[in-house]
Amino acid sequence: MANKTHTVFLVDDDSAHTQMLKDHLSSKLNVHLTTFSSGEDCLNNLHQKPDVVVLDYHLNSTKKEAQNGLEILKKLKAASPETEVIMLSSQDKIEVAVEIMKHGAFDYVIKGESAFVRTQNIILNIIKSFKLMENLKAYKFATYFLSAVIILIVIIAIVLYATGNVDKFPGAV
Repeated sequence: MANKTHTVFLVDDDSAHTQMLKDHLSSKLNVHLTTFSSGEDCLNNLHQKPDVVVLDYHLNSTKKEAQNGLEILKKLKAASPETEVIMLSSQDKIEVAVEIMKHGAFDYVIKGESAFVRTQNIILNIIKSFKLMENLKAYKFATYFLSAVIILIVIIAIVLYATGNVDKFPGAV
């Protein structure tokens, strides 16, 4: 099975920060990156089925009428619950982290000198968890399939024995 290229949306109204994060991630990860300057644009493009959204908490810092990151997070998780969200913020407040985690964010990253590497590592962990879930589904399918085959063999053996047709097969007991 070929490796899927995962889609990551970067959503931040700070274009310089977004470009630096995009440059960093594109040099370190094999993912398809798409940037948006507003949460509304991100929501309008959910049909692209992003695997991960890196979302700024203060999306309304330049456009006051724009929705903030928490509002976008709630709408994003309602529309696409399987999409994982990493929230970025310059705030180092535990209350903010708790609030966004309650609404389904995968993780919270404080903007700073290690934010790009931390975001990169979180995306890698999310991709690993997707692969583990795919493997789990494959193992479950294989288990159900093999169980069905064993049950079918037992039923055939019972029918053959009950009808007396066991003796017609060489090597049969």
